[in-house]
Amino acid sequence: MHTFYGTLQGLSNGDGPLSVGIQFDGGRVRMWSDRRRLGSWDLADVRIRRESIFRFVLIVDGQEYRFSPDDPSGFAESVDVEIDLTAEEKPRFGLADRIRQVEAT
Repeated sequence: MHTFYGTLQGLSNGDGPLSVGIQFDGGRVRMWSDRRRLGSWDLADVRIRRESIFRFVLIVDGQEYRFSPDDPSGFAESVDVEIDLTAEEKPRFGLADRIRQVEAT
Protein backbone atom coordinates (compact mmCIF):
# COMPACT_ATOMS: atom_id res chain seq x y z
CA MET A 1 0.00 0.00 0.00
CA HIS A 2 1.40 3.37 -1.06
CA THR A 3 -0.05 6.71 0.02
CA PHE A 4 0.89 10.05 -1.54
CA TYR A 5 -0.10 13.55 -0.54
CA GLY A 6 -0.21 16.64 -2.70
CA THR A 7 -2.51 19.07 -4.48
CA LEU A 8 -5.19 18.19 -6.98
CA GLN A 9 -6.84 20.59 -9.41
CA GLY A 10 -9.48 19.98 -12.06
CA LEU A 11 -8.33 20.94 -15.54
CA SER A 12 -11.75 21.58 -17.04
CA ASN A 13 -13.64 23.32 -14.23
CA GLY A 14 -11.04 25.78 -12.94
CA ASP A 15 -11.65 24.90 -9.29
CA GLY A 16 -8.87 25.90 -6.92
CA PRO A 17 -6.30 23.33 -5.79
CA LEU A 18 -7.32 20.88 -3.09
CA SER A 19 -4.98 19.11 -0.65
CA VAL A 20 -5.51 15.37 -1.11
CA GLY A 21 -4.21 11.96 -0.22
CA ILE A 22 -4.08 9.27 -2.88
CA GLN A 23 -3.63 5.63 -1.90
CA PHE A 24 -2.78 2.70 -4.17
CA ASP A 25 -3.74 -0.56 -2.52
CA GLY A 26 -4.23 -3.92 -4.21
CA GLY A 27 -5.57 -2.69 -7.54
CA ARG A 28 -7.64 0.11 -6.00
CA VAL A 29 -7.10 3.87 -5.98
CA ARG A 30 -8.59 5.77 -3.06
CA MET A 31 -8.66 9.55 -2.78
CA TRP A 32 -9.59 11.81 0.13
CA SER A 33 -9.25 15.37 1.31
CA ASP A 34 -8.97 15.97 5.04
CA ARG A 35 -11.58 13.56 6.41
CA ARG A 36 -13.79 13.59 3.33
CA ARG A 37 -13.65 10.58 1.00
CA LEU A 38 -13.57 11.69 -2.64
CA GLY A 39 -13.80 8.22 -4.18
CA SER A 40 -12.44 4.76 -4.81
CA TRP A 41 -11.76 3.32 -8.27
CA ASP A 42 -10.32 0.22 -9.82
CA LEU A 43 -6.73 0.98 -10.86
CA ALA A 44 -7.51 -0.19 -14.41
CA ASP A 45 -10.10 2.62 -14.68
CA VAL A 46 -7.63 5.38 -13.76
CA ARG A 47 -5.16 6.67 -16.35
CA ILE A 48 -2.07 8.56 -15.23
CA ARG A 49 0.33 10.45 -17.45
CA ARG A 50 3.27 12.62 -16.57
CA GLU A 51 2.80 16.30 -17.42
CA SER A 52 6.17 17.45 -16.10
CA ILE A 53 8.81 16.21 -13.72
CA PHE A 54 6.70 17.41 -10.78
CA ARG A 55 3.11 17.09 -12.09
CA PHE A 56 0.87 14.31 -13.30
CA VAL A 57 -2.52 14.21 -14.98
CA LEU A 58 -5.03 11.73 -13.58
CA ILE A 59 -8.01 10.81 -15.73
CA VAL A 60 -10.85 9.52 -13.56
CA ASP A 61 -14.42 8.99 -14.77
CA GLY A 62 -13.62 10.95 -17.95
CA GLN A 63 -12.43 14.01 -15.99
CA GLU A 64 -8.83 15.25 -15.99
CA TYR A 65 -7.09 16.41 -12.82
CA ARG A 66 -3.59 17.77 -12.30
CA PHE A 67 -1.85 16.16 -9.32
CA SER A 68 1.32 17.64 -7.82
CA PRO A 69 2.57 15.08 -5.28
CA ASP A 70 4.91 15.92 -2.43
CA ASP A 71 7.07 13.01 -3.63
CA PRO A 72 6.94 13.03 -7.46
CA SER A 73 9.67 10.41 -7.97
CA GLY A 74 8.07 8.02 -5.47
CA PHE A 75 4.68 8.55 -7.10
CA ALA A 76 6.10 7.82 -10.57
CA GLU A 77 7.77 4.64 -9.33
CA SER A 78 4.59 3.38 -7.66
CA VAL A 79 2.27 3.70 -10.66
CA ASP A 80 2.48 2.73 -14.29
CA VAL A 81 3.02 6.24 -15.65
CA GLU A 82 2.21 6.91 -19.27
CA ILE A 83 4.70 9.25 -20.93
CA ASP A 84 3.77 10.92 -24.22
CA LEU A 85 6.83 10.42 -26.43
CA THR A 86 5.15 12.07 -29.42
CA ALA A 87 5.03 15.49 -27.78
CA GLU A 88 7.38 18.06 -29.21
CA GLU A 89 10.38 18.35 -26.94
CA LYS A 90 10.86 21.87 -25.66
CA PRO A 91 14.08 22.97 -23.99
CA ARG A 92 13.67 23.94 -20.37
CA PHE A 93 15.14 27.42 -20.76
CA GLY A 94 15.81 27.70 -24.48
CA LEU A 95 19.12 29.46 -23.93
CA ALA A 96 21.19 26.95 -25.93
CA ASP A 97 18.93 27.39 -28.98
CA ARG A 98 19.16 31.18 -28.69
CA ILE A 99 22.96 31.01 -28.57
CA ARG A 100 23.05 28.74 -31.64
CA GLN A 101 20.78 31.15 -33.51
CA VAL A 102 23.06 34.09 -32.72
CA GLU A 103 26.18 32.15 -33.74
CA ALA A 104 24.57 31.17 -37.08
CA THR A 105 23.92 34.81 -38.07
